[in-house]
Amino acid sequence: MGYTRGYTSPNFRPMTAEKLLPDLMGAAVELIKRTDRGDNLAAAQVLEQAAVGLRDVIAGRLPDEERREYLRFLLRALEEIACGVASNKALGLWSDNAPKRVGDDRDFLLFLMVGQQLDTPDPDGGQVTVKAAMYAVANNKRIGFDVVKDAWEKMGARAAWKAISDDEGK
Repeated sequence: MGYTRGYTSPNFRPMTAEKLLPDLMGAAVELIKRTDRGDNLAAAQVLEQAAVGLRDVIAGRLPDEERREYLRFLLRALEEIACGVASNKALGLWSDNAPKRVGDDRDFLLFLMVGQQLDTPDPDGGQVTVKAAMYAVANNKRIGFDVVKDAWEKMGARAAWKAISDDEGK
């Protein structure tokens, strides 16, 4: 049986707004919960949707239930700011959950990568400097130079690398 243009199944029922609303409301509530847990991307989406709802209000239109949920979040955030809560925290844009330092395993890997860069011959025939090796690793990993430098120094710098590379040669 092939496809017939214009034919629809007798069981076909188009989705109506009433059927979609609970799913949209659930998604809105979940997105707001993620924002409250410190998810910056979710916070940006919530604020974007609140802005859409606010534009509706300014234009004289009543926002739908989903947008009202986002507006409630915005109202709560503004009330918190008025009570003295930091604005970035009230709006869900805080980053207290971000790691405060680089993990030991990452430090060791960065240390090894800098050491390997030092052992790689320079195309000009000279010796690769530690600073050039650190910049190469930082650019390769797309992290800050200071992060690589701190990891290099924390793991013992050139003396530790010399001890490791001398042990491998034996």
